[in-house]
Amino acid sequence: MMRGFITTTIFFLAANISFAQSDTLKNVTTEEVTIIGNRAGANDPTTFQNISGKDLQKNNLGQDLPYLLDLTPSLVTTSDGGTGVGYTGMRIRGTDATRINVTINGVPMNEADDQGVYWVDLPDMATSIDNIQIQRGVGTSTSGSGAFGASLNVRTDAFSQKAFGEITTSVGSFNTRKHSIKGSSGLIKNIFFVEARGSYVVSDGYVNRASSNLWSYFVQAGIVKNKTMFRFVHFNGHEKTYQAWNGVSQDSLATNRTFNISGTDYLQTPIPWYNQVDIYGQQYYQLILTQGLPHNWNLNAVAFAKLGKGYYEEFKVDAPLADYNITNGPASADLIRHKWLKNIYSGGVFSFNYDNKKNIDASIGGMFANFSGLYFGNVTWINGFSNFDPNAQYYSSKLHKNEANVYAKVNYSPVSVLSLFADMQYRFVQIDAHGDNDSKVPFDFNQNWHFFNPKGGISVKTGKAGRIYASYALAHREPARDDIIQNLSVTAPKPEKLHDIEAGIDITNDMVKGQKIWVNFPVHLNGYYMYYIDQLVLTGALNDVGNPIRVNVPVSSRAGAELLAEINFHKPDAMTKLFGIRYSVSYNLSKIKNYTEVVPAYDENYTPVESENKITTYKNPDIAFSPRWVGFAELNTMAVKNFEIAWAFKFVGKQYLDNTQSDERSLKMYWYSNIRLSYLLKVRERVEVRFTLMFNNIFNRLYESNGYTYRERYQDASGAVSDPVSYNYYYPQAGFNCLGGISVRF
Repeated sequence: MMRGFITTTIFFLAANISFAQSDTLKNVTTEEVTIIGNRAGANDPTTFQNISGKDLQKNNLGQDLPYLLDLTPSLVTTSDGGTGVGYTGMRIRGTDATRINVTINGVPMNEADDQGVYWVDLPDMATSIDNIQIQRGVGTSTSGSGAFGASLNVRTDAFSQKAFGEITTSVGSFNTRKHSIKGSSGLIKNIFFVEARGSYVVSDGYVNRASSNLWSYFVQAGIVKNKTMFRFVHFNGHEKTYQAWNGVSQDSLATNRTFNISGTDYLQTPIPWYNQVDIYGQQYYQLILTQGLPHNWNLNAVAFAKLGKGYYEEFKVDAPLADYNITNGPASADLIRHKWLKNIYSGGVFSFNYDNKKNIDASIGGMFANFSGLYFGNVTWINGFSNFDPNAQYYSSKLHKNEANVYAKVNYSPVSVLSLFADMQYRFVQIDAHGDNDSKVPFDFNQNWHFFNPKGGISVKTGKAGRIYASYALAHREPARDDIIQNLSVTAPKPEKLHDIEAGIDITNDMVKGQKIWVNFPVHLNGYYMYYIDQLVLTGALNDVGNPIRVNVPVSSRAGAELLAEINFHKPDAMTKLFGIRYSVSYNLSKIKNYTEVVPAYDENYTPVESENKITTYKNPDIAFSPRWVGFAELNTMAVKNFEIAWAFKFVGKQYLDNTQSDERSLKMYWYSNIRLSYLLKVRERVEVRFTLMFNNIFNRLYESNGYTYRERYQDASGAVSDPVSYNYYYPQAGFNCLGGISVRF
């Protein structure tokens, strides 16, 4: 595997040397630094939004990236600890993190095994981001598992031609703190550059003991010569968080909404285990080549590797030792166990891009990658017993995954107002998983998949300031590791298929120039219909490490409309914004044609009694965690020079915890409101000091942004079976809280 990574690196280095000798090369631009093949262009008929790093920094006082993207259409954020620090997540159009494709510089960030993205492993990544493109729907061809609801294409900082330094510190409620330092050498002798950033983020969390201790760094160094740019990018993240992924039970929520059951082993002991922590670190390596080529072509290529290692610790009360392969001691005892994960993910991404500067824009690209993961657990301590091997593994499994894809796409304008788009992708996936899970149930799975993902569309310009577009895309996805392991005893999970139709209108609206005030009011309105075959939907339940359980449903769909608009009032110089309103309203109707719920039954010894399982079929229920309405509004003003005031309001409609559309198992509609104050002080020509204050949830609303549920039946000694009993758990979010920060750039 590493041999393949080294070979890829040598190939890209060789390409760099040979192309650099061209006499026709010109200066490279910073926008060409990274892979552009998987980004949507201005004329591509897909639904997308570009967000600058400058906009991200306005709210960057320690919270994770999902919270900095909160004012995005159809996006819902959540935090296990309730503060936006630590384990955080987001959903777009009702789809969770496993279905949102994330790339950084064209490299997949979704974990190859469970397809999720854990922002806790990338603390303060926003400080090193140049811009983000969010594509809703399938979008254009990309690397890694396909987008089944949205994709985030992240570009890290482009190099700075001038040397600078930046120191940022912020503090806030719940002992939240963020400290970072960043600097650049600038372009040395018009050829070399080096930049670096280090960050430290901590928070006690809103929920009891939901603490986070996070650090990260980002380093890049490179060479710019004529039309060649070659750079090495390395970033690292490490997290130590107290577990809060069990949520708060419905009963506790009414009396103590910050209660954390983790560390108590479900109240079998009243004294929490204060080291019930999750510790994990990831290292990312990227070698990036950007090369201008003759005849309007350019090459972008990345060789990458990602290394992950960590474990989480659990305290178990009166646990049967035979479950841990320990038979020479007492039958049961209090113990501590570690569950480990080690993995390596490496490969290469490339795209050849062509633009004739007239009417053709095309890309040919692809990716190949290999993942190897090791999963095992061991017991490190047993109360009153020491005659055991703490390094012995009581379960162990491995997963190997190979994937490759190639694509070709073109945007052709036969006339100036019309653009025709076509995108064809072939993707191959091979998964080999074997061993036993943490319940010591053996499994052996080997499967190959071949996916063909065509896309096409049309875009028509409407005057100088708008366009109308429509597109169709077919996408496929393989099941994740947990999907495979949790469903093999019933039936092997199927890959998913999605037909996505998108249509919309963009109106950019040039500035209307009045005598005293200039106004512009851009509008984006789009609709979509996403038809799924064998979609893996959330059941509402979690496994023992807090990951959601999913099952295939034959037919399901998501349909809706999204509006994003602005009204901005400027002074006649068009540079000073007097007042602005940005708002969005999204409607999403997510349905399953037929959903079959199985409520398991257990006897007095908690042994399954399958003959007493209750099976119910629901017709056309809403898909879990898919709010029908999501909206926001932001008012901002900079009427006083360098002083910005922004007020934001966010609304999220009711969400069901499972697919039965039961009000008893749901998240209530909620809303919250935030205020941001920011003042920029220019001390000298090159010294800027920015002061920022954020007041979050200013009306102290009590709400829950996430949850889970499961139902069971119980058989007593007489053979009578109870009605289903529901267990609901929620993730409460912090009430009123504030953050304040100072940033000095010189």
